Amino acid sequence: ALGARPHPSRGSGSDTRGLAGAVDVLECATGGALCKLRNVNISGCLAITDEGAIALGHALPYSTQLEAISLRGCPALTDKGVMCIAEAIKKNDSLIALDLSWCEQLGNGTLEAL
Repeated sequence: ALGARPHPSRGSGSDTRGLAGAVDVLECATGGALCKLRNVNISGCLAITDEGAIALGHALPYSTQLEAISLRGCPALTDKGVMCIAEAIKKNDSLIALDLSWCEQLGNGTLEAL
C-alpha cells in the first residue's frame, strides 16, 4: 500500500511473530527469571501488550544485570504500558538501552518521559 512502512528487521534470534493470540509472554516471563538476564529482545512480537509491559516494569527494579530491552515493532504497546517501564527505569541502574522504535501507538509525551 502507498505510504506503508516496511516492518523493522527482526535480526537473529527467536522469531516471536507466531505468538499472536497467545498468553502475554512478559506476564509469564517476569516471575524471577528476569533478574539473571542481560538482554531482553522481543522485537516484533504481536503478543506483547500493555499488560506485559506493566509486568516488565514491575520486574525491572529487581533486574540488577539487565542492560538492554528491545520492544521494537510491538504494535500492541501503548503509552499505558511504556509509562510503567519509564517509572521503573528510574529504579534500575543497570539498564542502558531501551528500543521502542516502530511502536507506532506511543505518543510524544511518553517518549519524552523516558
